[in-house]
Amino acid sequence: MGTVNVKTVSLTRSDEEAKFLSRLIHTFDVERSQIHEPRNSGLNTNVNRIDSNWHVKPVRKDLQDQRVGLIVRHHSEMKRSLESRAKVITVDFLDSSDRHSSFSYIQSAIEEATRSRSQIPAIMCDVKANEKESVLIVGKYLFQNAEALLHRRSAPYFSLRGIASCEMARVWRKLISFAEAELSLIRGTVKVAVEIDAVNYTDCEHILYEFKDHCAGLRVVTDDRHVDSEIVQNTIAIGHARGTHVIALKERTFTEKAAESEAITGFDGISISNHTAIESMVIIWNYIMPDANQLWKKRKGITC
Repeated sequence: MGTVNVKTVSLTRSDEEAKFLSRLIHTFDVERSQIHEPRNSGLNTNVNRIDSNWHVKPVRKDLQDQRVGLIVRHHSEMKRSLESRAKVITVDFLDSSDRHSSFSYIQSAIEEATRSRSQIPAIMCDVKANEKESVLIVGKYLFQNAEALLHRRSAPYFSLRGIASCEMARVWRKLISFAEAELSLIRGTVKVAVEIDAVNYTDCEHILYEFKDHCAGLRVVTDDRHVDSEIVQNTIAIGHARGTHVIALKERTFTEKAAESEAITGFDGISISNHTAIESMVIIWNYIMPDANQLWKKRKGITC
């Protein structure tokens, strides 16, 4: 048997990645160019006319319990985040002071965990949907980590911010489906959690319908918003009616009492950026919500 030229193999894989990223960016540009103004130009189909009983595709075991998560913005925080009791860690590439190091550290952590068969939280990469650079991040992460994650019985997960409409959701749904086909992944392998806010909450159900095969949940920032607000109540109502998690995002300081109210309100988990609060959050959420989620909490008469 002849020897393998490692340098040649490396260059070949690098070349394949570059071609894949180029095709992905081209697809994104084409799909985005087809969004026309004004909105609702026949694209915003009434989902209830299609199938009133539709539900999102179930998530893998490592995303069924999202009770307490961590938001990570720098690679220096990655090690203790992966060793924490958090169920999910969300890595914010775009706000990191050293994105390349964070990306490399995640790849190394996945490879090491796979070799040692150690348990780590589910990893979710946070990207801004309206920025072209995010397509590169998603593409590189998929190309480099999809196989290793699947070996761990996990998968590539993303948190999408800035999905302003169901039209933009459709662009990203097509992009994800294209990437899955290119990498020979089963449709629905890649999962995304979508942030719902004051801009897009009226399109909540339509956005969710676009991602019904790829949904990892809905997320709502609750720092400056009371848990009884219309956005919170409607998002939980739609999310639970369609069978997906709704997570509260706490990106600033908060009290334990405030965190308790999120669980009582009906959220299926909370994601925080304070490492030191993880232990207390785990205790609070395990006590108030002993089950993996509370998708059974339904709200009648409320729609997005």
